[in-house]
Amino acid sequence: TVDASSALSILGENSLEGTGSFTLNGTVILGSSEALGALVSNTTNGNIQTPVGTRSFNNGSTVIYGGLVSQFIGSGHPTSSQVSTVINNTLGVSLVGAVTVGGNLELRSGSLNVVGQTLTLNSTVSGSGTIVTTSSSNLSISGSGDITVPFAINSTVKTITVNRVASIAAINTQVTVTNQLTLTNGDFDI
Repeated sequence: TVDASSALSILGENSLEGTGSFTLNGTVILGSSEALGALVSNTTNGNIQTPVGTRSFNNGSTVIYGGLVSQFIGSGHPTSSQVSTVINNTLGVSLVGAVTVGGNLELRSGSLNVVGQTLTLNSTVSGSGTIVTTSSSNLSISGSGDITVPFAINSTVKTITVNRVASIAAINTQVTVTNQLTLTNGDFDI
């Protein structure tokens, strides 16, 4: 268990391993360059390896991708609206598959690369980093509250879906949508 006022750094390819459970109430800093992700669902890969135990990311906790090499967000990334995600890697962090960032996303340093994957944002985005997409990337903006998505300059994206209750979803630069823009709920500000 990582207490609310504590931080656990698991840098490089080091890992927390065992058959017990892992509970995060505070902050975990991940450094793994594992191609399946720094957090992989209950396997023997990544920084936290609990093949038979459970992993709990409780309200108010923070997951920081802070490696010294390119990193990946895998299937074990928490989706709770009360868990914050921080990208603090100048070489960037890429999605391995479809990922939902349910809580706040802070792009402190580097980019979040959504190359050929789907990213769902359910809360806020802050920081000086960018979201990098390609013509095979999908972005879904859900949840509530106004949001500005910090795309990299001259971005291309396959689809954007906005389903943000009574809110404005905005983009910070010119973006080319190659397939479909779906406005289900809320406003989209260009």
